[in-house]
Amino acid sequence: MALGLQDTQISKSFQEGLYDIRMNCYPPWLQFLKDGKWVNVEPIEGAIVVNIGHIIEVMSNGIYKAPEHRGVVNKWKERLSIVTFCYPSPNTNIGPAKELISEGNPAVYENLTNAEYFSSFFNRKLEESFIDSLRV
Repeated sequence: MALGLQDTQISKSFQEGLYDIRMNCYPPWLQFLKDGKWVNVEPIEGAIVVNIGHIIEVMSNGIYKAPEHRGVVNKWKERLSIVTFCYPSPNTNIGPAKELISEGNPAVYENLTNAEYFSSFFNRKLEESFIDSLRV
């Protein structure tokens, strides 16, 4: 709704999708990529971290950003996390919402089928930014 789209437009893409829940044991430090450098982020006890992911960044035409992040090892303390992955329906095309594209606001990302998106993701070079590889 904050994007000015019908409230079900993007959510419909996920209605027939897959959902995956993972429980992980991580070190206390999480790192985010900022200005080309990895920086530590100290966790806040009891906090919930929401990472929208690359698909929502593409569908919002870059209005919402998915942070590059990673967990790193710390020998003094660990943390547990429960992660929920929400994947769109297999027949969903992944690309910027048409209502967010105009002459003054061109598409930032290409349109891909769901299969093309996941093939690109799983066959990417880890040293390169995946989201940058989807740019037009």
